[in-house]
Amino acid sequence: MLPLIFLLHWLQLGSVLCSQGRTCCKYSCDQTALAMRQCPDWCDSDQSCVLRNQSGLVETVVPGCKVLSDTKKDKTKDSFAECLAQQFNSQSRLGADGSSLPFHIVAYPFVGASQKQSTFTGIDLRYQFGRFGSLRFRIKNTNAKVCPDHDSHVNVVTGGGGRGLCHPRCVQIDRDGSEEASSDTFLSYDCEAGFYISGGNWVSTSLHDYLISVCDGQVCGEFIFQLPDLMSLPGDSSREEQMLVLLDRREYEDFNRVILYIPSVKNADSYHISLVRVGENITKEAVHNMTYVSNKQNLEEMMQRVELDHSLPSGRFQILVTPMKDGLLVGSVLTSCYLTKPDYGQHALAIITAILVTVLIVGIVLTLYRRWHAVAEAGAVEPSALVMAGRMEEQAVLIVTPLDNPDHVEIVKDLCRYLKDWCGVGTTYFAMDDETGIGSTQRDPWKWCQETGDKVREKGTIVFIAGPDPGLANNTSIHPNLEQNQAFLTTRHLHQMAGEGRAIVAKFSYSSLKTLPQEVPEHLRTSAYHIPKQTNEFLVQLLQVKKKALCSLFPWPLVRPDIKPGDLSREGGPELVSKIRELTLKEAKYRMELQEVGGVGNNIAGQEEDLNKIEVGEVGEDTTLLFEEIRNLRQHDKDRTLQVELEGGLPSTKEMMGDRDKFDVEEDV
Repeated sequence: MLPLIFLLHWLQLGSVLCSQGRTCCKYSCDQTALAMRQCPDWCDSDQSCVLRNQSGLVETVVPGCKVLSDTKKDKTKDSFAECLAQQFNSQSRLGADGSSLPFHIVAYPFVGASQKQSTFTGIDLRYQFGRFGSLRFRIKNTNAKVCPDHDSHVNVVTGGGGRGLCHPRCVQIDRDGSEEASSDTFLSYDCEAGFYISGGNWVSTSLHDYLISVCDGQVCGEFIFQLPDLMSLPGDSSREEQMLVLLDRREYEDFNRVILYIPSVKNADSYHISLVRVGENITKEAVHNMTYVSNKQNLEEMMQRVELDHSLPSGRFQILVTPMKDGLLVGSVLTSCYLTKPDYGQHALAIITAILVTVLIVGIVLTLYRRWHAVAEAGAVEPSALVMAGRMEEQAVLIVTPLDNPDHVEIVKDLCRYLKDWCGVGTTYFAMDDETGIGSTQRDPWKWCQETGDKVREKGTIVFIAGPDPGLANNTSIHPNLEQNQAFLTTRHLHQMAGEGRAIVAKFSYSSLKTLPQEVPEHLRTSAYHIPKQTNEFLVQLLQVKKKALCSLFPWPLVRPDIKPGDLSREGGPELVSKIRELTLKEAKYRMELQEVGGVGNNIAGQEEDLNKIEVGEVGEDTTLLFEEIRNLRQHDKDRTLQVELEGGLPSTKEMMGDRDKFDVEEDV
């Protein structure tokens, strides 16, 4: 047992000893090392460039080459966000002409200064020194948990308030070109290492995919590679470095082509390339195999360009590259980054299904809409014709409304006339009506209220019509509070009539529901019909017309039939609408003047009114849209008002009812 423990300890120690720190001058010759004169021979400052050739590290200072910036080493408050925001787009792309790349990526065992016993994988970008003048690049971890793809670079970096894990490295290097170098001399920049610090712990990023974005002057390119775990490689685990397989990101994402750049392995004459599907349990299933034979022209290149001759199906894949010579393995198997392609078939099926469902729903809605209108038109009612044919009984209607505004009184009289002429209403009992009003049969308003209430109690309908703001009246009604008395006399029967649909509340654009008697139930107030907008609905309930079934398959009554005179287009209708509009203008002007002068001295009513009493919430849509006409109306010096002159000798309600007890109600006969 002891020899085994000793052997494991020796292997681990050997691996650590083979690990190396950074050779880049940004770290090996930082301000502390420079002050203590501990910089290596190849650095005279932290801006010095490092070169490597086939023999290894060039331990001399390279003149004319400077590392201008490194956002991860020379970090500022916004350096990470600015690094993520950098663009690496250009018209000409590296490798687009079919040639190899002027750089390659090398992974090496790295040990951090604070983690002597922990070995990570370092990243070394090696660029042909004679090929660039101005070089900038970015190395970024693409793991969503470490560096999520987010629209806001600040949120990605700060992690929502604190320091996040996404620390990309952006580097800019310039050289003046005075220093000549052979084709096997490379700029080496190995500052990046595969780990991040979370909660004080160093976490390895081995097997994570990385993105290297490079711009050599005006020519750019982006490539993806997977960072290997050098300690878990088969064979000699203490190897010092390994070249990595690169995938052209632009070709893959923009053109759906898999272009690989594989390292040239010494003595290899061909490469076995296998496309494998990666399962959830990390199992790998071969999907496609191909063999790439090296050309003699490519033997001197560090990287060889290979295009996969297979269309990538949906799923998650990885490419394995095995160097061969005469059919025998001559190197380690290299792995590419992960290639993920969504299942477009399922997406297309989902989209097609959504479209079909949408079309089906729209079709059903349109069919129901057309059927609805067809049933409504087919069941259209002509009340007068049905009454004459004996198929509908004439309705008796009792009108309860304030009488203190002459204009409103005339509108109600016109409405009663229209109902009798066209809408199958036989009699309308309205206090100011010439035929059925108080002055037509007797001179006792209280008696009239009792008699008319009795006439509609069994078969008729009570219609409460909300009046205008009392401030619009320029005189006192000859029958003050008559509507209150009418409502009081019907209180005992109102609930039953409302349940039978024979109690209705109507309003005009200028109406205020506050003018309704307090006996009117709240549910009738909230369901008041707006005339002329809802005249058809008003007539359907008034005439007790039943709803129609949409079709025989659905026998439930849903469709409200059309009452033909409900559009108020027949004789008397347009005049009624015009008068409603005129009074609405006056009501709106009245409100505006109260707002401007604090409710004192309006020109319409000629009386003072407290602005706080105005029910602003009851201003109708029609009133809001008539402000321009109100301004025109203000230009008139005098407003038109209806003058009502009483017949000589006609007593007022006040005189007739002065000594009568309101609660002295005659018993039912």
